[in-house]
Amino acid sequence: MTHPAANDTVLNEVRDRAVSLGGPLLVPLDGEGESPVLARLVESLGGSNTASLAVEAVREGFLCHHASSRVLALEDEDLALLVGDLLYAIGLRELAQAGHTGSVSILADLIRLVSERTEAGDRVGIESLWLAQTAALAVGSDDRHRAALVALEAGEDPAAERLSDWSREVVESRGAGEALSEAAQGLQ
Repeated sequence: MTHPAANDTVLNEVRDRAVSLGGPLLVPLDGEGESPVLARLVESLGGSNTASLAVEAVREGFLCHHASSRVLALEDEDLALLVGDLLYAIGLRELAQAGHTGSVSILADLIRLVSERTEAGDRVGIESLWLAQTAALAVGSDDRHRAALVALEAGEDPAAERLSDWSREVVESRGAGEALSEAAQGLQ
């Protein structure tokens, strides 16, 4: 479900930054792709514009690696992998330049763990990671969140559920349950 929001331009900003760094090999796409539901989740939790841009850049990098870009025409698989790496770097750099070192760690864990879960074919774990790490970018991490990440990394069975439970409780306690539901739908 796509809803207009002020931060829908975040995807245009992600695209423009990638094109400015990637040069003439990168051709922007016009039209509607996946909505920036993760940026809207960050916004609904009171997170920064920097965090919104960072998570959507990383999402776009993931899509370049594992699906199709929402904002760039990438016919060549090797180019898509390189652009995906560039987008990961853009997301991490945004947070680092803003001095959000804890958020850099959250985003780096997202990149690493979602790649591992993708290789393992763990769709539940992947969705849980996107939602939990996005929420953590906006509101911060805590011991329960970190323990669920460690459990997911160790392959413990209910770890994805623990991560989902943490996300739901944190988000709903801040009155943003609808944004979480939209983000979950948008990731499918």
